[in-house]
Amino acid sequence: MKIIVAETGGFCWGVRRAMDKILDLSRNKEEIYTLGPLIHNNQVVSLLETKGVKSEKKLENLNNGTVVIRAHGTTPDVLENLKDKGLDVVNLTCPKVGKVQGIIKGHIKKGYQVVIVGDEGHAEVVSLKGYSNDTAFIVGSVEDADNLPEMDKVIIVSQTTFNYDEFFNIVTRIKEKAKEVKEFCTICDSTHRRQEDVKRIASQVDCMIIIGGKHSANTTRLAEISKEYCPVVYHIETEDELIGIDFSRFEKVGVSAGASTPNWIINSVVDYLRFVDEKSKFFKRFMAVVFNSGFFRGFSAFVFSYGLLKLSGFKDPVKFSVIAFLYIFSMTLFNGLIDLEGLKFSNPTKFYFLKENRTFLKFVGGSALFLLTLLTFKISFYTFLIILFASLLGLLYRIKIRQKGRIMRIFDIPGSKNIIYALAWSIVIVFIPLFFSSKIDVFSKFIMFFLVFTVVFVGSILSDIKDIQGDKFYGRETLPILIGIDNALKIANWLVILLVIFISLISLTSKNDFSIAFLAALFAGYYMLVNKLVVKKRNVSPIYYEFLLDNFALIPGLLAILFSFVK
Repeated sequence: MKIIVAETGGFCWGVRRAMDKILDLSRNKEEIYTLGPLIHNNQVVSLLETKGVKSEKKLENLNNGTVVIRAHGTTPDVLENLKDKGLDVVNLTCPKVGKVQGIIKGHIKKGYQVVIVGDEGHAEVVSLKGYSNDTAFIVGSVEDADNLPEMDKVIIVSQTTFNYDEFFNIVTRIKEKAKEVKEFCTICDSTHRRQEDVKRIASQVDCMIIIGGKHSANTTRLAEISKEYCPVVYHIETEDELIGIDFSRFEKVGVSAGASTPNWIINSVVDYLRFVDEKSKFFKRFMAVVFNSGFFRGFSAFVFSYGLLKLSGFKDPVKFSVIAFLYIFSMTLFNGLIDLEGLKFSNPTKFYFLKENRTFLKFVGGSALFLLTLLTFKISFYTFLIILFASLLGLLYRIKIRQKGRIMRIFDIPGSKNIIYALAWSIVIVFIPLFFSSKIDVFSKFIMFFLVFTVVFVGSILSDIKDIQGDKFYGRETLPILIGIDNALKIANWLVILLVIFISLISLTSKNDFSIAFLAALFAGYYMLVNKLVVKKRNVSPIYYEFLLDNFALIPGLLAILFSFVK
């Protein structure tokens, strides 16, 4: 079964802007109310309630705290009433909606009759009508347009999430009713692209799945459009609604989502479809075990360690590479088990896998730690102590500790994840095996340490960017959240550039082997490729991204092994 996922699905810019702002507010303010649900998605609204953000429809019930105007906007009268009450008002009206409000306000003063093409009673339409002094006609269909009276001067605007084609059909009919007509197609570009994407995909598939709130106008519209092009359409809110449906009868399934649907729900649905496909179920389950358990990440660490040690001329690199595998595998597995709730938002497939198999996985992880302890103790007592310290740090990293009434974690220290994660890899791959080696000079050790640290550090930044929406919902303060995606990428980009320049200059000036410099340059090329995929692509399987990001260690390791043979 082939699955085609619309690139335009998920939060639109206006919704993302509103969500980012209200999540920031929830960290700093105690009483936050939204005037009606912030967005038309039950799962997101429920999550916001756990963060102290309450939805209130009645104006008279709002007497204190911070009141947030949702992306749909509200009427001028409501805004005035809120200010008169002395409430702290945060207006998160989408700028696209604000533009329509301005058009209406300007033309009302010039004596134009306003016609709003949209859904009667929809929050956005109610707010737009308020700017016409409640004199606007609401038209939702060609039949409604037929019932309009004869008019002189008319402006026509549209709800920003209305059906693009239907808007122009309605405009054509309204023009027959008025002497002078000004039309403004104020349908959001994002809405238009989303609808065109759905048409294209629905015309190619046997089954179309639209994800989003049943009460969401833009999502419902996507489902309606899909039915015009595809024989089987399911409008769902979560993957649970797909249980029991026989997908073996479909060769191609298309997936899109409304503007108020978060990425974690989209990913859950897409991964459910991937694993329900009987034709390749065994392979997909195998891949799920390999990636979701942390095995592939551990394997990447093994290859990276073996390749660098082999390239440096280190004797007997296998046992130290096994240490790298056991440590990275066990820490990845246990950190996932400890922080299950966080995975629900960033990687729902991994969340369900770990939750369903946690007992067995604890045994596997514990066995890996036991073998790690035996191996390091056999090598030396100092190696054992270093790994013991690193393991305790790794296990305590996400564990919640109550101190003076507050729950704290090392993980919650802003920006700590990227540095600690990169240091852990550098210690097990470079520091432990080379610490006691006198045959390898200190400078070479430093170069390899810097290489490993940079590779892992920039990979963790891209991972954080991939998970940024889920991390914001969960309340994590990762580097991209703290300083913004652009600034986080600048740090990663400059670190990669400095890595290549520094290692290249050292290799040239000291006449050392140029293999490490070539390795760094090839890594930089791969980093740029993944950078574009992670930043620009959305709604791609988390396992696919896990593979790309874990290759940050695997590919340099494989190249290092290759260089060691041709050296």
